Amino acid sequence: MKKFRFLFILIFLIIITILGIYFNQRRTIIYAPEKEENYSFKVLKQKITDLNQDIVNTYLVQSKHFILQIGREYSIYLIVKLAEDSYFKVSQDIGCRLGPPRSRLIFISSPRFLMEAPGGERTGGFQRKPGEILMRGFDPKTGSIGTIRHVVVHEITHLFTDRLWEGKSRKYSTTYRVLDEAFAYEEHGMKEKDIFASLDTAQQLPSLSELQESRCSVIRDKSFYQCVWEYVLMIRFIREKYGIHAYRGFLYSLKENGLPLSIEKTLKMTFQEFDKRFLAYVNEKYSKWKEETRKT
Repeated sequence: MKKFRFLFILIFLIIITILGIYFNQRRTIIYAPEKEENYSFKVLKQKITDLNQDIVNTYLVQSKHFILQIGREYSIYLIVKLAEDSYFKVSQDIGCRLGPPRSRLIFISSPRFLMEAPGGERTGGFQRKPGEILMRGFDPKTGSIGTIRHVVVHEITHLFTDRLWEGKSRKYSTTYRVLDEAFAYEEHGMKEKDIFASLDTAQQLPSLSELQESRCSVIRDKSFYQCVWEYVLMIRFIREKYGIHAYRGFLYSLKENGLPLSIEKTLKMTFQEFDKRFLAYVNEKYSKWKEETRKT
C-alpha cells in the first residue's frame, strides 16, 4: 500500500512539474536578439476555415518563430519572409526574442472579412487574443508590401511588449495601452511629419505630467491617440538623445515600474527634468513644422 502511495505522489509531482514548465514557457522572453533571419518553413496542412461566417481557404504553416494561417491567394514564401524579417527587425531593436510557444499570425485578404476589429476597419491588423495577430484586407496583387510590412512590424511589436510586460497593456491603466501603441508606432517607423499632422493643438504640446494626470481617455477615442502621438515623440527622443540601450532599458523597466519611475531609473534624472528637456526638444521641432506647413 505504501508503495502505491509513494508511486501516486511521484506521478503527481511529475505532472505538477510538467505543468509548471508549460505555463512558464507560455510567458518566456529571452534577453538576446536574433542573429539572422531564417526563411525555412513547412506546410502543416491545408484547411478551410470559417472565421465569422466568412469561408476562407488557408494553409497552416510553421516558420522559425510563428504558426501562420495564410490565405491561398498569398505566396507562402513571401508571407513567411515578411513575418520573419519583421520579427528580426523588432528583435534587434528591443534586444530580446520570444520563447515558446510560437505566436500565431493570420493573413486573410478577403474584403468581406471584418471580424471583431476595433472600429470595423476592413484593412489592417490587430491582436485577437494573447499571442494571436490577424492581418486582413490586403490585396496580394495590388497592395503595397511596404504598407503590409508596417502593419506586421507594428503588430509583432505588440507581441513583444505583451510578453515583456506580462499583459499589463491589456489588464491595467490607460497609460500602458498608450505606451504599447507608441512603441509599436515607433518600431514601424511612423514619420515625424505624420505625427505632427495628427496632433490636435493650436499651442505648444502639453507636458508629460499633464498627460499622466487626465488627458488620455478611453482607447480608440481621439484623445487617446493624441497621447499616443506625444508618447511616440517621447520614445523617439529617448532613442535619439540617449541611445538604443536607454530605449531598451526604459521598455524593460516598465514591466516593474510606472512611466515616471522608469524614466528616473533608466536615465538617472528626475521625471520633471526629463519632461523639461523633452518639451524643449519636441516643441522646437513642432514649431518649425508648423512654420514650414504655413509657408507651403
